[in-house]
Amino acid sequence: MEDDKHIFAYRRTDDTGELLVICNFFDVPVRDVLKEEQQSGKMLISSYEEPGEDSSLLRPYEARMIFRSAVEPGQTGRKQYNRGEKG
Repeated sequence: MEDDKHIFAYRRTDDTGELLVICNFFDVPVRDVLKEEQQSGKMLISSYEEPGEDSSLLRPYEARMIFRSAVEPGQTGRKQYNRGEKG
């Protein structure tokens, strides 16, 4: 992630996907450096009730949580074992 003094962001990943948290702790809008990651994910929660006109702009004091799946459509994300096989 690019360094930006206005944005606090972090990722958590596992075998099912990635959780991305992006926060703007300042009273001015900030152009989001993680636009591509957000577009390929599903917004789980935002500190604003209504989405903004420009999804690449973090509004003052806005926080977002986005999930990006690592699992192909139709897959469960869990390893399946054959009978007798140990995990």
